[in-house]
Amino acid sequence: CGTPVEVPPAHVGKVVTRDGSSMDLVPTSKFRLDPCILYCDKLILLGIDDRTYEEKDLKIFIPEDKLNLTVTISSTLSIDVERVNELFAVLTPREIESYLSIIDAPIIYQTYASKIIQTEVREYLSQFSIGEIASSIEKINADIRQRLTEVIGERTPFKVRYIGLTNIQYPKIITDAQEQAAERREAI
Repeated sequence: CGTPVEVPPAHVGKVVTRDGSSMDLVPTSKFRLDPCILYCDKLILLGIDDRTYEEKDLKIFIPEDKLNLTVTISSTLSIDVERVNELFAVLTPREIESYLSIIDAPIIYQTYASKIIQTEVREYLSQFSIGEIASSIEKINADIRQRLTEVIGERTPFKVRYIGLTNIQYPKIITDAQEQAAERREAI
């Protein structure tokens, strides 16, 4: 008997034989690999589940104010099943056992989506002043969501479930000025 293996829920797999990788994706299932004679088959797993990622404390220079704005970008992404075969072809899996390897979702995110998200958000936010960002954050967040959904869908193997700005940290000089203005109003 061959080695028992499992493709868990929210994963797909490919069996690598001595002739190379199979063309068919293996859905959620339990089965046995062919018995080892001269060459042992291997199962490669790829998770296609929804995952949350964050680009924490991304500093963005705002040219109009000549100050840095710090934001966190949160996203929930899943791998597009239509593009799974290209990932198996170009990414190196991490070996877990001699018969089992996995392509980690964080590696896929770092390889394809992380830099695109950082670049697009920097490019978009740098055209506004900090005051404009603060006063219309809902509209800016909606625009960023639409823009990133299109770009990520075109240029990466991901589908966007949610993406947006969280934890916006305005420059200390601006928050201090706002606090001092509030203190003056209170004193008057």
